[in-house]
Amino acid sequence: MDELNSLFNKFYLLRIELSKLKLSTHDLLQLVTDLKLDWGIGNEAFSSDFNIEAAKPVILPGLPDYSRNINKGLFQNNKIAGVLFDNFAMRKKKLEMQNLLNMHCLLIENGGKFRRASAKSVKGYAPIAPPISNAIDVPDHMVELLGWYNKEIENNATHPLFLCSTFHYRLVKIHPFPDGNGRLARVMSSLILLSFNIPLPVCKREDRQAYIACLRTVDSQNCHPLIVFIGNKVITSMQYVLSLQNTANA
Repeated sequence: MDELNSLFNKFYLLRIELSKLKLSTHDLLQLVTDLKLDWGIGNEAFSSDFNIEAAKPVILPGLPDYSRNINKGLFQNNKIAGVLFDNFAMRKKKLEMQNLLNMHCLLIENGGKFRRASAKSVKGYAPIAPPISNAIDVPDHMVELLGWYNKEIENNATHPLFLCSTFHYRLVKIHPFPDGNGRLARVMSSLILLSFNIPLPVCKREDRQAYIACLRTVDSQNCHPLIVFIGNKVITSMQYVLSLQNTANA
């Protein structure tokens, strides 16, 4: 609990500093063009595939014309990111089932369809235990998840870090789709944070094992490891935004 208290105190102080900049979400994303909806940050080259982790632009009104000659997929990536944001953060943060299915369609080819079989491991990792073994239960659990989330948004009493971390974990645990559950969970966490005008988590490839470990150790009553993981990464991104702004003002 002391770790959480320290985390939230640091988060609170940084959020005050960020509020002084009076950045809108759009301003924030224009300033920090290398933050990814899928939590990555780095110097990766533009990708023609829709891999959000590798796609440098997040949500910008447009890119220089010369980019069209470099990579035709780049503009499409940017448009998809814009649609994701517009369909969530700009709609009073509420989530409907079709909205979530549409988001999954944008992330995964032939997406938007709940799995009809038991959850499978992804890249050598077993599904979050205990996964919902009976696929027929997935729609009901998803309705329950969205109902919980929308109620929390309406009450406006839950800390954004708790909200995004809990949603992330519950979505991954349900494992509603054959593929892309982790990506959708990370994107949704990012959109939840952006809807509160909070920068996205900053993660590197070497953070993957720690991220997976957090998902392995938490249960439905205790999301503290994941909250701490996401919270520390968000704090890194907040410090990053402040450093960019300070450099710009120098």
